[in-house]
Parts: sequence; structure tokens; C-alpha cells
Amino acid sequence: MRNQYGAQIEQAIWQAPRISYATGVPTIPNAEGMRLTFDPAEVDDAFPITVNDDRDVIPPSTIVVSGPEDLDTLYDEFDYYLSVNGIGSIPKPVRDEEVSHEVQHAKGAQLLGATVTRFQLSIVGFSPETRALAFQVGYRAQNFRTTRLGLAVATAYPEYRSQGDLNLIASLGYAGVEDVAKRAYANSLPIPLA
Repeated sequence: MRNQYGAQIEQAIWQAPRISYATGVPTIPNAEGMRLTFDPAEVDDAFPITVNDDRDVIPPSTIVVSGPEDLDTLYDEFDYYLSVNGIGSIPKPVRDEEVSHEVQHAKGAQLLGATVTRFQLSIVGFSPETRALAFQVGYRAQNFRTTRLGLAVATAYPEYRSQGDLNLIASLGYAGVEDVAKRAYANSLPIPLA
């Protein structure tokens, strides 16, 4: 096993917020970290939005990498770290599905004009006592200028959507993926994959 990210993984885990859950992985509300600064009910589909990846404000419990291959390597090394430290393991098919999911988000954002996308692994909570750990993988688009509908399209673009994706679509004021797809088609925007 290559150890390209080992030190960063260990630092991220120890820098993560402490959780007190006895077992299992906690549910982190709004795990995507998206903060809306407008009321979706008061704006139309064309309302302009700039998504900024906060390049200078990356928490110490987050590791950012350049491309899908780097995310795959990071995720493999993260799983190895979890295994050898008795924390657990993430099956390879699950890791592959999550990497594919984030790559599809990035592709959706790129189709809408995002020029720089990166990927991340965030440790959102860790309990040294119980070894419970909560984490998420994600994509980041730097200074992505789009619209309210464009952000919903990038969020809905992957073949499957996480609960966080569905929550963000709803918080943007859309009735679901079908609603986003219909509006995307009517506005000549990329259509979500499934």
C-alpha cells in the first residue's frame, strides 16, 4: 500500500470535531456544508449563484486532492488506515461508487461552466474513546458561477443521489429530481443522468 496521504489522514482524524456517539456513524445535518444566502421562494430559476470552494478556508480535518484518481488513492489509503487501526473498513465497491458519484457531480458542474473542480475527504467527527468516526467525500468547484437551477442540476446530475443531495435540491426550492430535470430540459441545461 502506497502511503501518499497517511500523515494527512491521521492529522485530519485527530483534528476532527469530537463526537460522543457510542457506536455507529452519526448523521451530520447538512453534511454538504452548503449555505444559502437567499430565500428560494423569492427568486426564479435564473437567480445567479457563485459557488466558492473557500480555497483558503479548508478545515484541518479535510484533505483536498486534484482529480478522480487522487480521490480514489486517498479513499483506498483512508480505508487501509481505518483497517489497520481497528476502526473499520469500507468495501471497495462502496468506495468506487462514492468516487464515481462525486466525479459525476463534478462533470455536471463542468457542463455548466465550472473550470476547476477538486475532490475532498472530510472527517466530520471522531470519538477516540469508542473509535466511532463520521466522514464524507465530496467535490469542490472553484468560483463556479451558475444559477439556482444550475446548482440544482449539478446536485441532481449523478446516477444516484445521496440524502444530502436530495436535501440540497429541496432547500433550493425544487420538488425533487424530476422537477429539476424538467426545468433543465426546458432551459437547455444538462439533464441529470437518471
